[in-house]
Amino acid sequence: MKKECINVKDTKEIIFHSDLGAQYISKEFSELLKQKGIQHSYSKKDTPYDNAKIESFHSIIKKEEIYVNKYKNFEEAKIKIFESAQSCLIFLFIFYGVINVILSGLSQTL
Repeated sequence: MKKECINVKDTKEIIFHSDLGAQYISKEFSELLKQKGIQHSYSKKDTPYDNAKIESFHSIIKKEEIYVNKYKNFEEAKIKIFESAQSCLIFLFIFYGVINVILSGLSQTL
């Protein structure tokens, strides 16, 4: 994590999402995140669905943007991935919103 923060001037407002692996929940790692002002996000134990939205997002970005394109430089990659991420997020908000409405309607009828 120290290396990853070298080129980032302001680490405040960064959210680091991880699983509950030992390396991510260690006291040393938690202290480093706190020093850098980085918020740690992870799924609660025994609730894998907490992570479903971000995992869907990562999967779509990789399959539809990163794995199918070659970038001339880092700046081009950053712009293209950001544009793709915006489209993906809009889709996911609509998709999960519709799923939540359907599920809440089903739970009310049961």
